[in-house]
Amino acid sequence: MYIPKVYKGDFQDLVDSQGRRYTIYDPWSTDTNTWARQPFVGNQIPSQRLSPLAKYLFSITPMPTLPYNPMLDSNWQGPAPGWRRDWTISARIDHRFTEKDQFYARYTLRVGWEATECSARGAPAGALAWRS
Repeated sequence: MYIPKVYKGDFQDLVDSQGRRYTIYDPWSTDTNTWARQPFVGNQIPSQRLSPLAKYLFSITPMPTLPYNPMLDSNWQGPAPGWRRDWTISARIDHRFTEKDQFYARYTLRVGWEATECSARGAPAGALAWRS
């Protein structure tokens, strides 16, 4: 799996859809005359150069559950919260013109969301599922 290595700054196994390796360049090595940059050695970013914000986001992001390259496909599937609030408005009008002539009209509107559980790939999961 790619992500555990990437979280540590190791990009040596990261490839695109055609199998070509990505090259990770050091932004602090840019030559101001030619704008050329030097790649990180072994496509690995040193741990002291990783952003504190990135480290925090990595700590709260779930690890992948599927072996797919994240550049090509979703690599996580599991329960994810969804929210749905429902409310319904109904109105009915009855009118009796004569003993034999009657009229009624009904209008119902349902709008909203309810609390559900669904997977990251969009398919319903668990006991709670999307209701229409």
